[in-house]
Amino acid sequence: LSFLLMMTASAGRRLYMVVGAGPVGLWSTYKLLTSQPSATAILFDHRSAFRPQVLVPPFSFMADLPPPVRDDMMDAPAQQVLLGRQAAADVLPFPNVLHTPWLCTGAFCESMRRYLESDVFSGRIFYVNAQVQGCA
Repeated sequence: LSFLLMMTASAGRRLYMVVGAGPVGLWSTYKLLTSQPSATAILFDHRSAFRPQVLVPPFSFMADLPPPVRDDMMDAPAQQVLLGRQAAADVLPFPNVLHTPWLCTGAFCESMRRYLESDVFSGRIFYVNAQVQGCA
């Protein structure tokens, strides 16, 4: 479970606090930082273990991943089949199925975190390894 708190920092910059650095928290942080160039995010997470679950994301999620994360998640032939310029119904394995193949949650989180820590968002994201009281 992730949730978001927003505060206004000095000079009109917004500071977002995201609780939970799982798939939803990392994705929310990515979308915030890409849609608000002056925003800063602090991610709180108390887990340090690799997450063994799987994700079955919708096609639109896969198509919207940053290229370095997409490259980590799928090889070139899979990207060509799943993310070609054709309609989603034409490129997915079965007609009218709106999901891509499963993704390892742990691998996705590691890849997304590496991307968020890259120069793309330099100085705009910070991690705190701590449990926030009052949160799930």
